[in-house]
This record gives sequence, structure tokens and C-alpha cells, in this order.
Amino acid sequence: MNFFAAFQSEVFRPLVTLLIPGGLGISSWVLVLFWKYPNLHNLVSNNHTEAALILFFVTTAVGIIIEDLGSRFE
Repeated sequence: MNFFAAFQSEVFRPLVTLLIPGGLGISSWVLVLFWKYPNLHNLVSNNHTEAALILFFVTTAVGIIIEDLGSRFE
């Protein structure tokens, strides 16, 4: 049984190219939105699963946009 199969490039490439840049791109905006709108913060803290799913999709979308802009710039 190969325990290191999960750590091959098929796992790390989408993580490095999409999720990390997308997460960094939206993190400051999410914090500003939570600070500006306390009701939004309460909504997210009461609905963890739904908020995590929405943030995952937004992170992935922003990561795709950043990767596209990077490849056009390159």
C-alpha cells in the first residue's frame, strides 16, 4: 500500500494554482465584509456548512481568474 500516493502532483497542482491564490485573493475582502456588516458575520457563524461551501466556490472561481490573468501576462 502506497501511503505517499495522496501527495503526488495531482493533488498539489490544483491546490497551488487555484486554491491558495484564490484564498489569498478573497481573504482580505471577507474580513472587511465581516467587519463592515456584523449581520453577515452572524449569518456565517450560524451556518458553517453553507458558508464554507460558498467560500470554497468563490475561492476556486477567484483562483481560476487569477490563474487566467497570470497565464495571459506570462
